[in-house]
Amino acid sequence: MENKTVLNYKQIGKQIKIARITVGVTQEYLAEKLGISSVHMSNIERGTTKVGLSVIVGISKALSVSLDVLLCNEVGTPCQRAILNNNIAKLLDNCSAKELLIVSDIVESTITALHRVYADDK
Repeated sequence: MENKTVLNYKQIGKQIKIARITVGVTQEYLAEKLGISSVHMSNIERGTTKVGLSVIVGISKALSVSLDVLLCNEVGTPCQRAILNNNIAKLLDNCSAKELLIVSDIVESTITALHRVYADDK
């Protein structure tokens, strides 16, 4: 049986737009760097067109963003969970022992509150 993965082009486009704005470049600049039209770049960001792997790889390189951030950032996916865990670990690496204790208390309290608020969603 063939396993087909369906890409969510709207989500990919959102992630590309976020990454582009974060880096501080325009659609026109990125399109020129990739050798595509600015209209095509706009369509990619809006998710109204399919985008080939070579273009996604080019965007990833041009924006210095990993492919998993562009392709796997839908809420609830195992890939997104891994990305978030990695991001949190990087943030915690810069904390002192005292800061880690404080962060731990905040996280524990936040999770407890979230479980109470969203108990019906489970």
